Amino acid sequence: MKKLLATTVGLLVCGSAFANLPEIGQTVVTFNSHVNATSCAVNSTTQEVSLPSTILSELNKGSAATTNATSFDVELKNCPTGGYKKANGSPYDINVYIADATDVGNENTKGLLTNTGVSDAATHVFVQLLDKNDGLLSISNAQDAAQSLTILGNETESPVGNVIKLPLKARLYADSSVEPATAGKVQAKAAIMFEYK
Repeated sequence: MKKLLATTVGLLVCGSAFANLPEIGQTVVTFNSHVNATSCAVNSTTQEVSLPSTILSELNKGSAATTNATSFDVELKNCPTGGYKKANGSPYDINVYIADATDVGNENTKGLLTNTGVSDAATHVFVQLLDKNDGLLSISNAQDAAQSLTILGNETESPVGNVIKLPLKARLYADSSVEPATAGKVQAKAAIMFEYK
């Protein structure tokens, strides 16, 4: 009780100290926010995407040879129906970080994931990640290397059925002008992380 009284008296003393100062104006500050009941969650902690097989000659055509891309989605579930909104009503961006899950030293701006060296592995063949518009993605373990991807449910501000999709593409990549590819199995793993911005 003494603490509360001292605080109250202190405020009164401060108030009286300003009583003789000239008035220069007043402002009202309004604070807005929203508390969401839940956060989105990754729909699956593991996911497999099968890429079509190809013949070696398709990948040994010279500089930056690629196969046709396969589309897939990484999904966030249990998102609020109205989406996450900033105080001004605009949707939050979701930063996307992509790292090579098996080769932590692999950093590049061509979206290249290292073939993990399964038995009978193809050599000098990579899996290349692309955005939905065939744009190259950065592979990095540094969180300051976030992709400039804004993901919104079905191209709108709200999730569709509480799910937000990140559409991506993957394909095989080789550069025989540097080193010819050899035949074999290909397996690569990407770690994809999401962060509200």
